[in-house]
Amino acid sequence: MFCPPQSVKEFVDGAVHHNNPVRVANAERKYIWPEVDNLYPDILLSIGTGKNSNYIEAEKAQLEKQKEKAKWLKWVPTPIQILFAKMHDVLDAEKTWQRFIESIPGEDDRQRYVRINPDLNTGVPALDDKSSILRLETVTKKSLSSMKFVIRGIADRLVASCFYFKKGSGQPLANQIMGT
Repeated sequence: MFCPPQSVKEFVDGAVHHNNPVRVANAERKYIWPEVDNLYPDILLSIGTGKNSNYIEAEKAQLEKQKEKAKWLKWVPTPIQILFAKMHDVLDAEKTWQRFIESIPGEDDRQRYVRINPDLNTGVPALDDKSSILRLETVTKKSLSSMKFVIRGIADRLVASCFYFKKGSGQPLANQIMGT
């Protein structure tokens, strides 16, 4: 939470509720362009800040072990455990993305939604660890360079989506000036 001295307002980091704001962005595009809110966008690009696939896989394995242990127990989570699980779920941007994609009905339409999130294969440093910045930059550049063809394809799609035409009768309009 941030409360600047010149203001009486308090500000909360958006990641507290929307670590991956894809649903917010999708709702916003529908609000801005209500005439096409029932159509899918040409492309919706989500850019992540990086992930650690090794950690994600280890976490999944740990969760499965805990589920196996808890099967024979009549285990009821405490409110604090529920709170931490919910907080972890909110902070898991990849899980948020996956749920969003699963909410898109058609397989073909899902291809309009793209996420780039470089795999850093390293632990997340503490928020105040300035000494990790150079290492993170290097690892991120390496990960993104391995995705250069994907990124180029996305760039091409973004440029292509800037151009459009309306199909008409093919006949020039009466007030259209033809050739000079």
